[in-house]
Amino acid sequence: MQIRPDRLAASSALALLAMLSGCSGGSSGAANLSPARCAATTATKFCLVSCNLGCSNTECSVSQIAQNQPITLTFSQPVDPNSVNSGTVLLRTQSGEPPIGDLLLNGNTITFQPKIEIQGGVTFFGFRANETYVLTLPAGTGGASLQSVSGEALGARVTCQLVVSRGIIDLDDRPPVPTLLSPTETTGVSRGTTIVVEFSELIDAAPFAGTGEGSPIEFSVSRAVPSGGSVVCDDLAPRVPLPGVPRVVLDPVRNKTTVSFRPSLQMPGDTCVEVRVTDRVRDLSGRAADPVLYRFVTETAPPEDVAVIEEFDGDSRLDAESSSTTWANGVAVPGRLGGSGLHGEFDPAYGTNLGSGLYQWDLDVAGGIVFPADRTLSGREERVTDGAFEFTKFHVPAGTTVRFVGTKAPRIRVRGEVLIEGTIDVSGLAQGQLATALLPNGQAGGPGGPGGGRGGNGADQSNGSSGFDGADGADVVVSATHAYAGRAAGTGGPGAPQFPADNNGVTHNYLTQCVQVPPGAGGGGYWTAGGAGHALQAPNTPPELGPDVVGGTAFQLFPLIGGVSSLDHFLVGGSGGGGGGGHIYGHRDGTPIMWKVGTGGTGGGGALAIRCGGTMVITTAQPAVAIRARGGDPFGNYQHQTQGPPGPAGGGSGGTVLLQSAKSMIAQGVIDISGGLGVWIRPGASQALRVETRGGDGAPGFVRAEVPGNPTIGLLQNVRPAADPSMVGPLLDNDDRSGFVTRWYATRQIFPPTFQRYEVEAVVDGNPVTFSDDPAHGVWAPIGAGTAIEVMFQGADVDPRDGSLVGIPTEWRSTVGAHQGQPGIAGESIDGFRFTLVFNRRAGVEIRKVSVIFRL
Repeated sequence: MQIRPDRLAASSALALLAMLSGCSGGSSGAANLSPARCAATTATKFCLVSCNLGCSNTECSVSQIAQNQPITLTFSQPVDPNSVNSGTVLLRTQSGEPPIGDLLLNGNTITFQPKIEIQGGVTFFGFRANETYVLTLPAGTGGASLQSVSGEALGARVTCQLVVSRGIIDLDDRPPVPTLLSPTETTGVSRGTTIVVEFSELIDAAPFAGTGEGSPIEFSVSRAVPSGGSVVCDDLAPRVPLPGVPRVVLDPVRNKTTVSFRPSLQMPGDTCVEVRVTDRVRDLSGRAADPVLYRFVTETAPPEDVAVIEEFDGDSRLDAESSSTTWANGVAVPGRLGGSGLHGEFDPAYGTNLGSGLYQWDLDVAGGIVFPADRTLSGREERVTDGAFEFTKFHVPAGTTVRFVGTKAPRIRVRGEVLIEGTIDVSGLAQGQLATALLPNGQAGGPGGPGGGRGGNGADQSNGSSGFDGADGADVVVSATHAYAGRAAGTGGPGAPQFPADNNGVTHNYLTQCVQVPPGAGGGGYWTAGGAGHALQAPNTPPELGPDVVGGTAFQLFPLIGGVSSLDHFLVGGSGGGGGGGHIYGHRDGTPIMWKVGTGGTGGGGALAIRCGGTMVITTAQPAVAIRARGGDPFGNYQHQTQGPPGPAGGGSGGTVLLQSAKSMIAQGVIDISGGLGVWIRPGASQALRVETRGGDGAPGFVRAEVPGNPTIGLLQNVRPAADPSMVGPLLDNDDRSGFVTRWYATRQIFPPTFQRYEVEAVVDGNPVTFSDDPAHGVWAPIGAGTAIEVMFQGADVDPRDGSLVGIPTEWRSTVGAHQGQPGIAGESIDGFRFTLVFNRRAGVEIRKVSVIFRL
């Protein structure tokens, strides 16, 4: 901002206390005063008689000036204030730009005082460094020149050329000297006093951007100690910076600076206050002040109880990312979904780190998945052994894969928001390679994804008799109480039969080699029927091919049953693929008969449910997959060799992904529910080995997405294979529990207060109820109490200015004060808190007010 130098201060109150000697730019330091008379050639008795630039009546002998140098002009008579303006005292660069400053009049002296400005933490002075300015005082009548009080116009024109080459100079040639103006007492000082320090000259105000370490003046408090009936400062007590921002006022008329500081928080009673002037205080030339320490003690203050109150008029203090609730019009009410949030914020690292961003969560691990006490809402270690998780919020970062394994379907409740940028994998596990088919036992069927069915075992090596068939894959996995449990039978992929049936059926139809080609096993069924296994070709004519093996049957989920939760109805684990049968193809006539085993069918995709009280966003971009619930895949493909590969197995079906949000859902990422592939025996290179057979592919699984309202198929944008309209629907489910967590509240105290208790004023089933950790004030309601609400608190060091977290918080605690045998949230640096509250929704709860009471 540019301030034009035509602002005039024209009263005796604005008179300069000193004429700033020593600014003559190389002269002896005096003002080069001429006799107070005009030259003989001057037309009037009103003329310039002296200045601090070595002026004569018409010019200046000094041409080199500093950026902060005042210019003083003394005239032969008192000057008429009405004639002083930017036209009669003209100071400009050659391009017409004025310096920044003020014109000050005192009798017969005019002073141009350069102004100091701070922009972006940088100090700017009135004159621009290395610039050339021209000072012009026009002469003559007509109102275009200065006039004396008696009405005479300036008789001679004055012109001076000034080059700003001297940088910043120390006008008084000594360090800035501080004086404590307020308070004037050293004891019993008001807790709301404003601290004022005055300096003997103008100082650089740019560094005064804060009050902590590095500030030119440090304002701090410490606990005072008793001494002789009063309190005194303790040199060993820790210092706490006073919050607030100093106000710096530069007074160019008096050539002084005042720094005033009023703490943004009331100072405690019986407290030692220190004002430390450091050598970081510097005058305009950069000369440092000598360090000075001032101390005083505040007045005694009686103890008092103070409360921080949340009245739910708005949700500015709500941590929406971790909450399912509505705060408005003085009431907090529960959201529809979300659960308790007991296990805290989701972290992939609770699983086993397998490297490259892959974390495996084994839902069958002994002892369960462990959540440490410092991360749970109960403040206790929690273990999950049944696959049911309750988080406050759920985020899978980009580049991270969370793979669930085991027999239990993961059911994830999230109180707040779900954001999936990486990948969640509940697929059936892939099968390994059989190095040879000449084994005594067939390959075991592969495990399904968590909650999915296993694949059927491959046939064992035949002894030449019949019955060495591949085993059927497991049916889709549903509870015995599922409305359509009876439809699950037959959904697993059928195993492939032994072919031929026994040694008596072995033929050698091509170059004395057996080319009786067995069929592959059937693929597991789910949303559709599984793929059939086929024997596709043999080199002899006519080809001798085993019979086709049908895939598993489809499992019908519709029509929906009224009153049944989607979480119970749609959470179905995929079926397994059938195991490969025993066979003899590739055997040569005249050699011992050696039957081959079958490969194991792959498992079905697992079942995954994620339901949240907040928004759900699935953002993984193609070709990456956000949620993978595929049936298991076999090891690559086998190529026919002379010895002969194992009998081909079928693939498991895809699994289930159930997504529910009580607010909104964006599912842009890929959700893959494809069935696993059947084993493919590819033809060999020679005509004798032109044998081909393959197992059936598993059927696709199922996705269900539910949000309030009437969603359309557009909700599921990237499902593999493409989504069906039946895969979206309105949200009808509710959770028995939901809740919220707040942002941090600052008690706005300089020293940590003593927390007394909490009080939660609620309405339960229409009746007012107060909950509190203090038995004298209400009902205690910690996590796990089974009360209509359950509430926990965390304490921490909180910045009083913006409520941001400064230190490491305590674990969640069930009391605020020291009640119920609990310590509360007390601590040496605990001056703030937040709380989490769980609604038991069946109780019909509304929260009207939460108060945290502490003592000063």
